[in-house]
Amino acid sequence: MSSIQRFEVVGTAENTRSDGAIVVEAGWDSEALLSGTVLLKVDAAIKNVRIQAEFRGYTETRWESSSNKKLAKRPESDSYKIARVGRAFQQQVEVIYDSPVSITPNPIGGALKFPFNFKLPKTSLPPSFETAAGTISYYVKCTILYQESMRLLKSNHEAEVPVIIRIPESAKQRLLESPSHLTHKVVGTDTQVGYACQLSRRVLTLGEQLDVDVSIFSLPKGSKLRSLNGSLRSQVQYINSEKVGAQAKFPRPLSELVQNFPLIQVNPSEPVVTRMRLLVDPALALASFESFLISVKTIFRLQVILDNSETPNIQYELPIVVVAPLKSMMTPMRQRMSDDPRTQYDSPRSMISLESASSHSSPAVAPQPFSILPEPRMPMPQGTLPILPPRNQSLNASHVEGSPRSQVEDSPRSQSHRHFSYLLSELEALEISTATGRISEPEMVDVEESYYTMLSADSVPEPSWTVENVAEWLTCLGAPHDIVDEFVLQTIDGAMLLSLSSDDLKNELGVVSLALRRKILRL
Repeated sequence: MSSIQRFEVVGTAENTRSDGAIVVEAGWDSEALLSGTVLLKVDAAIKNVRIQAEFRGYTETRWESSSNKKLAKRPESDSYKIARVGRAFQQQVEVIYDSPVSITPNPIGGALKFPFNFKLPKTSLPPSFETAAGTISYYVKCTILYQESMRLLKSNHEAEVPVIIRIPESAKQRLLESPSHLTHKVVGTDTQVGYACQLSRRVLTLGEQLDVDVSIFSLPKGSKLRSLNGSLRSQVQYINSEKVGAQAKFPRPLSELVQNFPLIQVNPSEPVVTRMRLLVDPALALASFESFLISVKTIFRLQVILDNSETPNIQYELPIVVVAPLKSMMTPMRQRMSDDPRTQYDSPRSMISLESASSHSSPAVAPQPFSILPEPRMPMPQGTLPILPPRNQSLNASHVEGSPRSQVEDSPRSQSHRHFSYLLSELEALEISTATGRISEPEMVDVEESYYTMLSADSVPEPSWTVENVAEWLTCLGAPHDIVDEFVLQTIDGAMLLSLSSDDLKNELGVVSLALRRKILRL
């Protein structure tokens, strides 16, 4: 029989949730300390005691075992098998106690206390998250090795407590205060609508409204404006073992607005100007984050539909950063709810539906009547447009495929804000705009149909690659930004890439480096 009556890991009075989990605000470039205590109670003396604590972060995606491209829809059972893809991304180990001196029973009957502290990293700590398709979880596990008086071999006990990581209040505040204004303008052509979108901010809390000012100032010749469609959609993406991603399906958009027009003509002297107000529905919306295998984003989508086609002439998409409300913004009732493990503020959300969902009405503020107003002044940057950078790399504008006239203006950020907010960098990098004839299929489709392959330096070019695929692959090869820009400017897609010679790369595209040319040609 063991001499240990009690071996338990607990948090402090300030960081322990009602179900015993330790709650810590950490990551996001913020200092954080994870504190706890090991409680030990023995009924007989033990010696050569070593107590060790381990903090670990683990992310996992789950897939139906019959197909590595179909997300799991429910917990595993005898009749429903799941394949798991996991990765430990954080690990710290601390020795709390190590001594040959015997530990004897406490004469007053209580447990002995062994406190510990982990200094958590400032980055790579995404918030805790859980759905049937994947989790991001943290825990502290403590192990005690000891020798009882009459035994030569050591015995051991283990105790574990879950840890909930939240975005710090200070980080939310900095995100919300970071300049996030955007002005996006596309000059019209004979086949494409000329329009502009202006957002005063792209960082919002759950329950707030996104205001988008839309101006339509030119239409293709002979066309008339039929409608403007605006929506906010959540996007949760999971990566499998083959580095293929799948998107979960939601029952409905967070918010959707359709504004119809009486088939009007538009010209630059009399543009159509309207404001769209879209609710970040707290019943469905999820806070934005990026991690190794799971990412959560909220996408604003604008569609411009003309009288001569059911297909949108313009489809423009832009990621919006969503954060949980500041505690100072909560009502007293909501503040009390944040301490309840059943609420969205404390525990990971599970509002994602992977089954087919019936249509629902979407909350939206009624649109203001459109008006004919002078074209708003929107200062535009000069020079050519940068291309899409690799993931997790910031940029100041976004490449728009098929639309070299597109331009984006973004407010400058301080260096500290840019270092702090990788989400804003991701937000800029993922801006998408599509013109006539280049419309992609909607992203919120059944998960088995919504997947892509992440590129790397080892990827083999294919004729089906787009210009963006080629640019991403070149970046993985270590190509300078000016070379990648030139490939995008020359609209080099996969088929064109495979036809290039060494002379073409050197003389036409400026790839002077022999080593880089050999990498591109895979020699």
